[in-house]
Amino acid sequence: MIQIYSYSEFISRMTVFEKAYLLLFKKGKENSDCAFTNIQSAEAKVKDVQIYYADVNSVRDIHIKYELSTVPVLLKFSKGELINVVKGCNDTSHYKALFEENLPRAERQRNIFYFDIDLSRDHRAAEELVKRSGQMAVHQTDINGEIMSALIKSG
Repeated sequence: MIQIYSYSEFISRMTVFEKAYLLLFKKGKENSDCAFTNIQSAEAKVKDVQIYYADVNSVRDIHIKYELSTVPVLLKFSKGELINVVKGCNDTSHYKALFEENLPRAERQRNIFYFDIDLSRDHRAAEELVKRSGQMAVHQTDINGEIMSALIKSG
């Protein structure tokens, strides 16, 4: 992972590669440190992945450019264009799948722009989802303000 210190530095470095990732995080915050550690672990298991990171404690111009108000957030770029945003801290295996482009087929084929939030780690997002949906179901999708809940049958 390569630390960057400004938006202009990121743009100049990122455009050299077809695909690049940028983690915006706040060092010292549990969720941010979790994302940093898990992304670092995933990077060690994947070849040829270009990952940058910026600590919003000192880098103040990047999140404004992409209209982001929360951290941690991992931005995925392809040919210099932002194509995906993953919020919160996810397991190392999720980041590894993302870097290897091994996400579920529908997400890859349709180039779906989505936020993946681990509600067990992001309590504020969990509270917000319960407030909006009135449900504590784990598998929920917000599509343009409409909440869809998945029913998982066992056995």
